[in-house]
Amino acid sequence: MMLQRSIEDSVFKIYTSQGTGSGFYLSEHDVIVTNHHVVAGSRRVCLEGRDRNRHPAQVILTDPQADLAFLSPENGWRGASAKLSNGKAVQAHDVVYVLGYPFGMPFTVTEGIVSSARQFLDGQFLIQTDAAVNPGNSGGPLVNELGEVVGVTVAKFTEADNVGFAIPVQTLRDTLEDLKHNPDRRFAIKCTGCGKLIFEKTEYCPHCGNALDKTWFEEVPLTFLASSVEQSLQESGVDPVLTRGGFEFWEYYRGETLIRIFVTETYYLTATAPICELPRENLEPLYEHLLSEKSPWHCGIFQNHIYMSYRMHVTALTSSRAKEVLQNLADFPLASENMRLRLEEQFGALPSAFSLSRSRQ
Repeated sequence: MMLQRSIEDSVFKIYTSQGTGSGFYLSEHDVIVTNHHVVAGSRRVCLEGRDRNRHPAQVILTDPQADLAFLSPENGWRGASAKLSNGKAVQAHDVVYVLGYPFGMPFTVTEGIVSSARQFLDGQFLIQTDAAVNPGNSGGPLVNELGEVVGVTVAKFTEADNVGFAIPVQTLRDTLEDLKHNPDRRFAIKCTGCGKLIFEKTEYCPHCGNALDKTWFEEVPLTFLASSVEQSLQESGVDPVLTRGGFEFWEYYRGETLIRIFVTETYYLTATAPICELPRENLEPLYEHLLSEKSPWHCGIFQNHIYMSYRMHVTALTSSRAKEVLQNLADFPLASENMRLRLEEQFGALPSAFSLSRSRQ
């Protein structure tokens, strides 16, 4: 079956400082739906659609018991909407589809059948399917053959094949009702005892006295390295939240150039950019130019791609050179984009397969 483009365009990859997950947009409520565990420890996250555009969103409600969370897109953004199923509940042997971004990879659709419509697990009834559900799929929609959402995917067993689960759409509908108790769209936790919303950090629910996990109210602190990198990103005029690609990994575009920042296994803080591809002829002048590039940048060639890089051992961040390292990180994106333009205009280098324009084709 061919799913409608609108349902596919309503599904987003969600980036936090700790990892990635999936979610989908509901225009009726103007929220992105995902799992609580995907955004736990975050108040502000990054959304990325199939067009590779990124948007910031605020976490406004999480339900730890149901493992659901709602995000409010910033800046008045609205997009294609998923549609919730209004029909009968799914039955065993129904055909279903898992939509999302497994392992943080590009968008995928996986077909399966419902193995059990009411599988009791971890204190709630879930839909069990044999469609592949992997880390990264969590929070994405489970849809029927009409393209309607029948559940919210949750990855329970990462080592099991052909065993996936989804929170039933009725549970989602019940939790969506809680949004009317949060008109200001502030961060709120749903009490696992009485089900009422709690807006301030507390050890016990002020409504029923139920003991709460205080970490639900806390943001996961950035590591020293991550905080340092994100400081340099801010100084270069970039919103760090929109660059996050997972734990101590950042990825974004400066102009047409893809910038990646990460830490190697040998503890080198590295910024790298595939700026363009080698031209078909007249390579010698280009090679001479690349070799003449002065520190702190380095140019290299790998699989026909020209890369520009900067790297420094992480210990430099606690040395007298820390300010210089952070300034170099802040300057690297513009230097890479300028180098791309120079190589294309003066030496006939070809646009990179990783460029923004080609990544959207």
